[in-house]
Amino acid sequence: MATEDTYWEISNRSVNPPGGWNYDQRLLDDAVVTVTGGTYSELVKNVLQMRRANSIADGAVHKDLAKQLCPRLPEGYCRELPTDPTKRAAVNKATPPKAVGCNTCGSRKTK
Repeated sequence: MATEDTYWEISNRSVNPPGGWNYDQRLLDDAVVTVTGGTYSELVKNVLQMRRANSIADGAVHKDLAKQLCPRLPEGYCRELPTDPTKRAAVNKATPPKAVGCNTCGSRKTK
């Protein structure tokens, strides 16, 4: 679980997770809208589009998505990184586990 010294990164963006890519965005009036995408890139695009249409700052979209999605994604989709750039550089040299499987059937195995 991410702490104040770490943050989540979605490292496997190429395989759709079970249930697809979904993000719950809180609007300025505290209503919540679920934004979806057929791919991770499409989800990012749709979140940015929705934020702009509702006068919400773009912010750090990838970090926002990872913070919400990583706790519920299957193993192999995310990795936890240190906020300290020196420590993060050391972690980035290691290859994260890659989930492989079917984009539509939900099967997955870690390689």
